[in-house]
Amino acid sequence: MHLSARTTARFVFLTVLMLALAGLASRTLDWGRVLEAGLRATAFHWLGAFLLLMAAGYLRALRWRLLFGTRAISTLRLFRVQNEGIGLNNLLPLGVASEATQWLILTQRDRVDGSFTLATLGMERIMGLASSLVVMALGFALYSGKNFFPIYGLIAFVLAVGILLVPLTLSAVGAHLPKVRDIPFVHSLVVSIHTLHNAWDRLVLSFLVSLIYWLVVGAAVAVLASALEIGLSLAAITLVITGAITFVTTVPVSPAAVGTFELATVYGLSLFGVGSDAALGLAILAHLLFFVPPTLIAIALLPQEGIGSLSQVKKLSVTFPSLVRPQPTRESRSSKQDKQRPQ
Repeated sequence: MHLSARTTARFVFLTVLMLALAGLASRTLDWGRVLEAGLRATAFHWLGAFLLLMAAGYLRALRWRLLFGTRAISTLRLFRVQNEGIGLNNLLPLGVASEATQWLILTQRDRVDGSFTLATLGMERIMGLASSLVVMALGFALYSGKNFFPIYGLIAFVLAVGILLVPLTLSAVGAHLPKVRDIPFVHSLVVSIHTLHNAWDRLVLSFLVSLIYWLVVGAAVAVLASALEIGLSLAAITLVITGAITFVTTVPVSPAAVGTFELATVYGLSLFGVGSDAALGLAILAHLLFFVPPTLIAIALLPQEGIGSLSQVKKLSVTFPSLVRPQPTRESRSSKQDKQRPQ
C-alpha cells in the first residue's frame, strides 16, 4: 500500500497516543512502575502471545468460513482478508472500513456473490458479539461470589439471546415486508439470510468455534499477564479482555480504540483487585498485541488485493451501502413486468 507522509504519521501517532492517553485510566499512576511492568514482557512472552493471537485469528476466520458452506474459499484466505480489513480499519476513523474492505476483496478478487458475502459478514459479526456475551455471562456466573456479578451475567445472557434472534426475526418478518426491497442493505441481508436460515448445523458449529476463539484470545493475554506477575486465572482474564473488546467494538468512540480499550481493561482488572499500575501495563501490552500485527499485515498485503491507497478505501466506505444493492431476481422482474403490462 502506498503510504503518504500523513498516513505514516497517523500510524505512529495512534501508536504513541495509545500509550499516552492510557494514563487517563487512573490519576494516581506511578509511570515508572507501569514502564517497569511493561518491560517484564520478554521476547518469549511476546512470541507466545503472538502465536496464540494468530491461532485465535484462524479460529475467527474458520467461524466465517463455516458460513460459506460449500463455496470455494479457504479459511487461510479469509484469515488474510479479515486481518487486512481489521488492520486498515485501525488507520481510519470509519467503523465500516473493515467490512467494506473485506466485501470488496471477496467480491472483486475472489468473485464471491456480493449479497451472500454481505450476509456472512453480518452473521459473523452477530456470532462474535453473541458469543462474547455468552462468555461474559458464563464468567460472571463463575465468579458469582461478587455481589454485582450475577446481575451483569443476567444482562449479558439476555443481550446474547436478543442478538441471536435478530437475524431470525429479520429473515422471517423482512421477507413479508414489501418496503424492505427499497432498502438495498437490509434487502440483501434478508434475501441471503434465507440461504443460511436452514443451515443450522453450520450456524451452531460457527457459534461453538466463536466461543473457543474468545478462550484463545484470553490465553494470549494471559501469557502477557504472567510476565507482569498478575495472578489471575485464565477464566478471569478471558472475562476481562472479552468485556473490553466487546465494549470498544460496540462503542467505537476513538480510532483504533485508543484510550477506551485501556480504560475498559483497567476497570475490569480492578474488579479482581489488580493494582492500577499492573493493570495499565497489561492493557497497553494487550492493545499493542491486537493493534500492530493486523495493521502491518494490511500495509504489506493490501497492494496485492488491488487496494493501493487509503483514499480508495475511504471512498468505498462512504458508498458501501449502495454497492451492495441486490440485483433483481427473475421472479421479481417477471412480477414487475406483469404489473406494467396493460390490462
